[in-house]
Amino acid sequence: MGFSLASGAGKPYDFAGVANIVTKNTKNDVQDDLAKIQRSPHSMASWQHAQQYLLNGRHAPALTSYRNLVQQFPGVSQLWAELGIAAAGDLDFTLANQASQRAAELASADASLLVSIGQQYHRLRRLKQACACFERAVAAEPSSVHARLSLAAWFERDRRLDEAWECVVTCLAQHPKDIRALYFKAFLLHRKGLNGEAET
Repeated sequence: MGFSLASGAGKPYDFAGVANIVTKNTKNDVQDDLAKIQRSPHSMASWQHAQQYLLNGRHAPALTSYRNLVQQFPGVSQLWAELGIAAAGDLDFTLANQASQRAAELASADASLLVSIGQQYHRLRRLKQACACFERAVAAEPSSVHARLSLAAWFERDRRLDEAWECVVTCLAQHPKDIRALYFKAFLLHRKGLNGEAET
């Protein structure tokens, strides 16, 4: 049984019904939804307006826009992720969690989006789900500095410094001059109490 979110017309929002559409779709159907929205100037304009509402902190109108968009294009993971952000901003944490879950299920190989969803899960205090998204991001794109350092940061917050260190070392092996990885290495050395090494 799904939950309801009142729409502008006073009708309940059938999250479960829309989500079931995605569950029954094939991978090609999901890809088709992204192609369809990109071919529709009206829908792309609606998406851009929704994103602008988010940037301006206007979460209620953003929710209305995203609610309509995911009904039309239920296979677009980015829409679900942004719906989750809008819902959290509107303090509807049930919707935020379920939209984030749907986004994560769809974003199988999109490292950048998985990191974003992981960050959203962290804000929602869903720590196990956050870690899973960061790990999936690294698996999807092992050379991504953003993904690997996001996982390292999660490990550091969880006081798993050895695992954070391993992430950073692996990152630097691939990108030895990346300033973000070098900074994080120095930060971890400081956390480990090895300040002398951090300064070299």
